[in-house]
Amino acid sequence: MFDIDLTKFKDFIPLLSAIVIAIGWAATYYFNLKLKTRETFIAKTEQDIKNILGHMSAEIRDIWDAEGHIPTQKKVLKEFYNKYRAGDSPLYLSTSSLIIDQFQHFQDHYKNYDKEPTLVQLQNVWTSLSRLEQTVNNKLKEYRKVLFKHYDWYHQLDSLNPIVRLIAEIFKIIYQTVTGLLLLSLLVVLTTCFEYIAVKIHNIIGSYSFPIFLWPYRYYTGFIAIILVIFWLISYALNLSTFKIKQYSGSSKYTEQEIEHQKKIRPFPTFQEGVPPITPKLKEGFLKRIWNLTVYFVHKKPKK
Repeated sequence: MFDIDLTKFKDFIPLLSAIVIAIGWAATYYFNLKLKTRETFIAKTEQDIKNILGHMSAEIRDIWDAEGHIPTQKKVLKEFYNKYRAGDSPLYLSTSSLIIDQFQHFQDHYKNYDKEPTLVQLQNVWTSLSRLEQTVNNKLKEYRKVLFKHYDWYHQLDSLNPIVRLIAEIFKIIYQTVTGLLLLSLLVVLTTCFEYIAVKIHNIIGSYSFPIFLWPYRYYTGFIAIILVIFWLISYALNLSTFKIKQYSGSSKYTEQEIEHQKKIRPFPTFQEGVPPITPKLKEGFLKRIWNLTVYFVHKKPKK
């Protein structure tokens, strides 16, 4: 039916082979470079958590916990200042420029307070330290999410039987594919909206030079986008309810039921039994002597 002379294309075969080899080499180089960049990123993130963020968060927390004992608090504050401004400070290798800048502000305020110990300078020190602590804790949470983003998935996957594990892997591929198609469809819908604006401008002005490609197929585009949105919402709800179970970590104030439940699992230890109550302010005389004798015989039992 088609009479094609293939001899005309024989001279292009070496060129096509060279192009295919060059494209394959470029793709391999790109993915290897991307893999090495990813490995370097993960390694630097882990080093930041291990050498900087974890230590800095604990040391700032120790400064706040020393409240009420001024000499200790001043000591740990000065140690923190000296450690991270020294020549061998790990902060110089931090991946966060914001943490470095905030520590520089803290350092400036601390030096001003050291020269002129006024209330205003001290409040500047605490404000800069508090801002630094918030940034450090936020970065610590972000970096841990980067390192252990897929840990819960693999942990749950490992506890499943092989058939359910295969279904879960297939579902993950489908979910990621639908997510990519949804983003692509949203891009197409956005382009169609721009073309709609161009059509309106054409109706108003009467002339335009903007090419129209997607506007004639707007109904098909909208229908496909709606179907993908519905399917993605179903997949997201299924993924959220099946593979992303949020575990209860604790509360700022536990209920009596929770306390009693934990006591049944393991009895709570008591560090000191029979702590005497605080002596109320009684007048000197007979009533106070009665109170002291009661405390003595109740909480300090004499040996037999």
